[in-house]
Amino acid sequence: MILPQHRLILVIVILLACSITPAQALLYLQDVDITPAAPDLPSLTTLNATASIEIIPSGATTFSSSHTLILSTELDHARWDVQIFVDGIRGAVIPKDGNYVFVNGFLLSYPTSRDILVKIALEGVVPASPQGTPFIVMRVAELNNQNRIVTGSEQIVTRSIVQPELPQPLPLPNETVSWEETVMPGPTRAGIPVIAILGGLLIAVAILIARSHSHI
Repeated sequence: MILPQHRLILVIVILLACSITPAQALLYLQDVDITPAAPDLPSLTTLNATASIEIIPSGATTFSSSHTLILSTELDHARWDVQIFVDGIRGAVIPKDGNYVFVNGFLLSYPTSRDILVKIALEGVVPASPQGTPFIVMRVAELNNQNRIVTGSEQIVTRSIVQPELPQPLPLPNETVSWEETVMPGPTRAGIPVIAILGGLLIAVAILIARSHSHI
């Protein structure tokens, strides 16, 4: 027979057991390196990013096996290479194409005496968006067993779109060219003065007249 006071204790224990949820890990995004390194990038630029996530346990294990580590990006044609290191030794390798990578918590769940590090390599293309539009290069977060983001776990790396300036057209010349200046030069413009030509004609006429008088 269960005494009333024992029944009350049992109810309290059951309620506490139902309210207990797996403790979240602390995700520390570090060593972020983006190429090109500029904060503003033109659309359609190929971008490469690397980073690592140190998992700091806050519960009985390094990461809850019922939770999920999610990685995402807004880059087009994204390609991921995700590697999990346990005490400095590479374990699981997850290559993935697309905007999302889901890492099962089982791959990250170890005793708290182990060191867990997730290394990320990402390649993609800057999306085509208007000037000044921000875009997410990389986002990491922890999802609980209801596929909801655990409060405080989300970390985001962003950049912005900048459109390159188009070359300006060359200004039109101020001086106008007359029609006569566009005509190809004739014989009189080949460097022989008009006066010299007239003088030569007069001399030739005088010689002809003198010869005709000498024959009379």
